[in-house]
Amino acid sequence: MSKKRDDKPTDETALEPEEPMRGEPVDAQAEGTDMPLEATVEELRETNLRIRADFDNFRKRVARERADLARHAKAELARKLLPVLDNLERAVDVADEQGVEASWLEGLRLVRGQFLQALAAEGIEPVEVLGQEFDPEVHEVVATLPNEVVPRGWVVAEVQRGYRMGDTVVRAARVVTSSGDPDE
Repeated sequence: MSKKRDDKPTDETALEPEEPMRGEPVDAQAEGTDMPLEATVEELRETNLRIRADFDNFRKRVARERADLARHAKAELARKLLPVLDNLERAVDVADEQGVEASWLEGLRLVRGQFLQALAAEGIEPVEVLGQEFDPEVHEVVATLPNEVVPRGWVVAEVQRGYRMGDTVVRAARVVTSSGDPDE
């Protein structure tokens, strides 16, 4: 086919439409294949469904990963702030022991309460350890003491409070466990 300077076809066949116009019958086979048109349409439909399912799975995976990342970041921040809370609790204990003015002591207790409420609002709670059996997932043993009353392997004292966020241990509780009856 030759073209003129203004890019219009000069050949008569070039003016015919390449696709059938509406209302005209369509060949029963896909162009360039031996496959019937219905089979081609069905294959494309299935491919489309697979792509949509893959994308949906991708979107769900990214949402899970984002949530995991947010939980991890929250736990890391809590790990960094917990020593501040420990020191605040020590300050309250010392102020109470030394008979510090009641208003100061009450102020320290209020700040500690706010700190604990902020942690609780983020799902971070202290781990209860006293009177419980040693659990290596939640406890870190720093010492053992003989005890006639408490059986071997049970927590008798808490050295440093532990915290968890749901099922995740943010910081293990440091505890003293019983080594059992010294006479046995």
